[in-house]
This record gives sequence, structure tokens and C-alpha cells, in this order.
Amino acid sequence: MSFLRIPLVLSSAIAFQVSVTAPHIASTEELRMSVTESYVTFKFHELLRTMQRLYWAGALIEIAAIIAHHIDPSKVPSVLWSATEAIRTLTDVTISPSFLMGSSVVISAGFFRWLCYRTLDRQFTFVVSLRKGHQLVTTGPYAIVRHPSYTALYISLIGLIILHGSSDSWLRASGVSQIPGVTSFVITWIAVYTAVVVGVARRMKREDRMMHSTFGEEWEEWAGRVKYMLIPGVY
Repeated sequence: MSFLRIPLVLSSAIAFQVSVTAPHIASTEELRMSVTESYVTFKFHELLRTMQRLYWAGALIEIAAIIAHHIDPSKVPSVLWSATEAIRTLTDVTISPSFLMGSSVVISAGFFRWLCYRTLDRQFTFVVSLRKGHQLVTTGPYAIVRHPSYTALYISLIGLIILHGSSDSWLRASGVSQIPGVTSFVITWIAVYTAVVVGVARRMKREDRMMHSTFGEEWEEWAGRVKYMLIPGVY
């Protein structure tokens, strides 16, 4: 049964990759930020790339552990035998409701964020910028809330907490969290990602001001129809 976890583990990793990968890069002429902000943004992108690599490393280790429990040890090449035996000491974790829920939420968030990328096309960057020929987009997800891509980030965080923080998650139930340093690393990783997600609140207001000053009445008309920034009827 645990073998069926592999497609969802891979899909969740891909969805996370999509959520934290900039679809387009703005030129320095298009940026609407100071030199200090540009430097901080550069470091922020480096941090996101590091988080991506670490997430993939964890996903691949989980997949390796699942495979190790489903193959005949005698068929394992001698060069991989020690590593395979070490991985086999981890508990084989089956599919649980929280795993299904967490995976579904992360994958849905990744798809929703990708949809935002597609809707804004080349105008979607991870920095505050106005690209050449920039237009105000009010269709698709942007006809529901003004910052749907940030909604997707919040949903992604919730999904990751369910997926990896539940008591029956692979991270907690397999025994891998008992390895020295793993728990501290995971807490740090979640804290950093939470800080990234929480930080978008400031970005939303700044982006609204920039778009308002750029598009004037067109933005006001759209904001009058799409009153909420993240959650329809709530905020």
C-alpha cells in the first residue's frame, strides 16, 4: 500500500517547486525597489532555491525508503547494499487520511499558483516591477481576489503542515525525525517558509499602491468589483 505514496510524494514536490519558482525574471530597469531591497530580494531567491533542493532531497529519500521496503534485498547491487539496509531501518508508513489531505492541498495550491502564472504571463515576476507594456489583468483568478497567487502560497503552507507535521506523516512516523539534527532542520525550514508567506502581506499593499498609481481609474473600477485581496468575503 505504501508504494502508492510515490506518485503523490512526487506530485507534491513538483507542486512545491512550481509554487516557489519565478516564472519570469524582471530586468533591472523594470524593478520598483531600492538597491537594498534588490539585494534582499536576490538573497531571498537564493534561499528559495536552497529550500527547493532540500525539499526534493527529502522527497527522494522518502521514495527510496518506500522502494527499499518493496524489493528483494538479494537483488540490490552490492555497492548500494549498505545504503539500502540503512534506509530499510526506517518504518514503512502507509497512506493515511492526513497524507491524502496534505498532498491534495499542496498539489491544488501548486496548480492554482501555476494558473496565476499563466494568467499574468510574462508580467508575473517574484519582484515588485512594471514590465514593458504592462497591463492590468482582471480575468481568471484575478476576477475572484486581487492577489490569488498569494492565496495559493497560504494554502500551500497549510498543506505542507498537514503533510509533514501530522503524527502519522512519514517525517514523524518513519523514525527519520529521530536522526540528530533533522527535527531542528525541519522546524527551521517551516519557520523560514512561514516568514516568506507572512511577508506577502506587506507586498500586497505595496503592489496595490503601485498598480493604483499606474492604472488609476481602471484599477479603482477593478478594486470596486474585486474587493478582497486573498479570500472572497473574508479578506
